[in-house]
Amino acid sequence: MLKNLAYEMPNLQEKTKDCCLEYFNEEVFKTILSSKCIVDWNINNYNDEEIEASNLPSNYSIKYLEINYGLPAPLALKIINSCKNLKNLNLKKYMNKEHLDWSKIERRVNILK
Repeated sequence: MLKNLAYEMPNLQEKTKDCCLEYFNEEVFKTILSSKCIVDWNINNYNDEEIEASNLPSNYSIKYLEINYGLPAPLALKIINSCKNLKNLNLKKYMNKEHLDWSKIERRVNILK
C-alpha cells in the first residue's frame, strides 16, 4: 500500500503521525527512540510514576523535541541526550527546569526555548 501511495505522489517527502499516549513506561520510550522516522516529538502530560529508564537507545532522526509539564528531570536529561541530532529543544511548559542538570547535556542545541 505504501508503495502505491508513493507511486501516486512521487514528491512525498514528509510524513506526520500524531499519537497520544496516556501511559508511558521504559519500553515505550525505547520504542519511540528506536524509530528512524520520527522527526518531531512532543512529550505532553507525563503522569506516571518515576521511570528508571536505563540504556535508552540513541536516536538520529528526532530534530525537534518538546517536553511539557511533569516529566522527571533525570528521565528528561536521558531523553535529551539520546536525541543525537537535536536542533530545537522546547521546554517552555516544562515544570522541572530547576531540577535539570544543564551541565550534563552532552551536545549543543541550536534553538532552546
